[in-house]
Amino acid sequence: MAINKSEVQEIFSHWEAGQPDKFFNRLAEDFEWTVMGTHPLAGVFKGKEAYMKGAFNRLSKVLKDDVRLEVIAIYVDGQTAVVELKSFMTAINGHPYHNSYCWIVRFDEEKQISAITAYLDSALLKQIIEENE
Repeated sequence: MAINKSEVQEIFSHWEAGQPDKFFNRLAEDFEWTVMGTHPLAGVFKGKEAYMKGAFNRLSKVLKDDVRLEVIAIYVDGQTAVVELKSFMTAINGHPYHNSYCWIVRFDEEKQISAITAYLDSALLKQIIEENE
């Protein structure tokens, strides 16, 4: 059964509310998260634990704020959603971390997230990591 735009919006509303754990609860057991780019957090993460350790927790440690993402647009086709997002956070050194993202999100038949491919500003993320770790 295909996912619809309002269901995707509800899932992503947790990022806007600063409740990423509720978003992570929608990840399928065997999901894969690919973070594109040439920065320290780029890579393919198989499973929630791998993503948390390799990317999310590392980013969280260099930010003053909780990770919050604002949804700009959502496009849905069958079991796939393309979600455009922006962040407006501050690094621990006081520099702004305002990044733009495009996530391709694939859902399984139970409407759990089975895969994400995330595109973002690699140079900005690399700078924030290098300046704040």
